[in-house]
Formats: sequence, C-alpha cells, structure tokens
Amino acid sequence: MGLFSSLLSTANTLRAFERSLTTVQNNVANVNTPGFAKQRQDLVAQRFDLDVGIVGGVQAGKVINFRSEYAERSVREANQQFGKYDQLASDLGQVEPLFSVTNGAGLPGALNRFFAATSQATVSPNDTASRQAILDRAVEVALNFNQLGNGLGDARSNVNGQIRQTVTRVNEIAGQLAEVNRQRGFGQIDPALDTKASNLLEELSGIVNYQSVEQPNGGTAIYAAGSLLLIGDTSFPVALDSADGQTLVRDSQGLDITEKITGGRLSGLLESHNQAIPRLQKGLNGLALDFADQVNLVLEGGVDQFGTRPTTPLFAYDDQSPSTTLTVNPLRPENLGLAAAGEPGGNGNALELTRVAAAKNPAGQTFSETYGDLSGQVGRQILSHRDRASLRGQIYAQAKSVRQDVQGVSLNEEAAQLIQAQRAYQAAAQLFKTLNDLTEAAINIGR
Repeated sequence: MGLFSSLLSTANTLRAFERSLTTVQNNVANVNTPGFAKQRQDLVAQRFDLDVGIVGGVQAGKVINFRSEYAERSVREANQQFGKYDQLASDLGQVEPLFSVTNGAGLPGALNRFFAATSQATVSPNDTASRQAILDRAVEVALNFNQLGNGLGDARSNVNGQIRQTVTRVNEIAGQLAEVNRQRGFGQIDPALDTKASNLLEELSGIVNYQSVEQPNGGTAIYAAGSLLLIGDTSFPVALDSADGQTLVRDSQGLDITEKITGGRLSGLLESHNQAIPRLQKGLNGLALDFADQVNLVLEGGVDQFGTRPTTPLFAYDDQSPSTTLTVNPLRPENLGLAAAGEPGGNGNALELTRVAAAKNPAGQTFSETYGDLSGQVGRQILSHRDRASLRGQIYAQAKSVRQDVQGVSLNEEAAQLIQAQRAYQAAAQLFKTLNDLTEAAINIGR
C-alpha cells in the first residue's frame, strides 16, 4: 500500500512541477505584453505521516498573480494628471500660431499700417490715394480680426469634436470592462482577462478621473467623476449636452458632472473649450469692438470732402462676435471725415484719428498692448501646461518603472525559476521511476 501511495504522490508532484514549468513558459512568452503581470504556481506541501500511511509530497495550489493594486493605482493617478496638462498644452498649441508676434505680421502689423496710413493722410488729407490707403488698410485690419477670430472658433470646434470622441471612448471602455467582468463572473480566471482589464483601466485613467472598487468575483466597479460608470456586467454611459455655449457631461441619470471631471484628457478638453479659448475670444472681441468704435466715433465727428458729416461708419460688426464679423462699409475715399467740423478741406480730424493709436481703454492699455496681453496669455499658459505635463510625465514614467519592478517579467528571474522547476521535475521523475521499478519488482515477487 505504501509503494502505491508513494507512486501516486509522486505523480501528483510531477503534475505540480509541470504546472510550474508552464507558468514560467507563459511569463516568458508575455515578457513584452503591455500590462501583463507575472504569475507563480503555488506549491502546497502535503501532510506526511507514515504511521497512518500518509506519504506527503507536493500538489499544485493556486496560481499567484503578482499584480500590485498599489502600483497600478499610482500609475493611474499619475496618468490622470499627465493627461490633463498634456491635453491643455496641445489644445493651446493649436491657438499659439494665430497670435503672431513677428514684426509686421498678423493683426499688430495691420493695426500699425492702418495708423501709418492715417498719419500719411494728415500731410495730404485731400489726396485720393492717401484716403484710399486708409480704406485699404481698414480692410486689412478687418480681415486680420476675422482670421484670428475664426481661427479661435475653429480651434474651439476642433476641441469640441475631440470631446465627443473622448466621451465615446469612455463609454466603449466601460462596455469592454463590463464584458471582462461578465467573463470573470463565469469563473474564468485568465491572465489574458487580467491583462486586458489592467490596460483598459490605465487607458481610462488617462481620459477621466475615476475610482475603482474590486468586486468579490474579481470584477471591477467604476465611479467616474463620482458617478457610477460600471458595476458587474452593466455599464452606465455618460452623455454630452450643451448650455449657454458650454459643453457639459452628464451621467446616466442626467446629472451634470462636468465640474467633477478634474483629471485626464477629458478634463483638459473641457477646460480648453469652456474656459481657456472663450477667454481669448472675449478678449479679442473686446479689442475689435474698442478699435472699431473709437475709429468710427472720430470719423463721425469730422466732415468729408463735401463738407458734410459722414452718414455711414467706416466699420460694421455684429455685437455677438465683433472679431469674426468686423467689416468695412463700402465707402468712397471722399466719404471719409478727415477734416474737422467747420474746417472743410483740413486735416484736423485726421490728426484726431492718428491719436487713437495711443488711446487707452478702461484697462489702461492701447490696442497693441491689449493684443500683446492676449498673446502673452497664450504663451504663459502653454509654458505652464507644458511644464506641468513634463513633470507629471516624469512621475508617470517613474510610477510605471516601479510597477514593472514589482510585477513585470524578468527574464533572469524566470530563468532561475525554470532551472529550479526543471530540476525538481527531474528529481520527481527519477523518484517516480524508482518507485515504479520497486512496485514492479514487488508484483513479480508475489507471482
């Protein structure tokens, strides 16, 4: 009875070491698989008591997963902040080329040329070419305001499109994780499912801030921005809405969670669309409005070449968006009120028009200074966001490095495990052969 028991125990031991070898093989095969955490076959020593015929040995226990929830959480939290600031820097990077600071280029150059033309007109206020130059330069200013205003609008629309795509991806990830949870609920303990879930959760962390709660069956429940996104095999999609020109995110119950989205690329996109770009649009519209109103006001106070007050202003615009709608009315050169009232043919009003270039707005800035402030805002914000993204990116990379050290596959370590398992298997196989020979000899003796 002892030989047969020992033979059976040794066979179980062989199977246990065979599973150890298979686990090592799987680790090596997945050394370059993103998100894979190494596995170890647990070996359980069996009771040994010869007095009652228990011969001991080894059996295969559970496969141990070395995934560290702490390391994973550190990676995801770092990814949330990196995603936010990297997205903000990217969004404002679309805007930066619009605010040219090159001498003579863009809106500042157009404004300078307009006031240079008005200055030239003070020398020869009744010269048709000088008057036409003012009209031409006015058209150039209007076109530059339009280009800049439309560029900001296009950038904002592009960001809004990215918001839609990002929200769609959030819902897709929730659906995929729901399927992973469903398969786990069927008892499928599979490293492939574990790896897939880890990769999806890390991707989600780069999109939106969330909290995950491990379920008893190995699944995951997720609360994105404080609202339920996934539990068990059921996902609860978020949706987009808009109000007063702002893009909103609502949870499956219709609650506005926009303000609670504080991490990930979705946070950066919402901040760009709802705050950063609208601030620039507001500043540009204010500049266009102030410029057009001041120029119109001065010209309306003068008289044209016929000695009459102008009835049509030089600039026209829509109050809702002065920068994108600014245009020059179809005036003829002689219609410009360059002479002061009571002094037909003079240059009194042309002189007043040149002084508008140095006029201060309520904030104490000239047109050029206001533009410079807007351009400076863009530059400072991009620099700030890039610095933060760089720092968060380093933290993210460091967190991933720590995670790799804790749960990643090391070929050197696996080689040592392989040799150990092979030798143990060979020893068990030799013991099995010896026991088999003894059993066969015992049987032959009894014949």
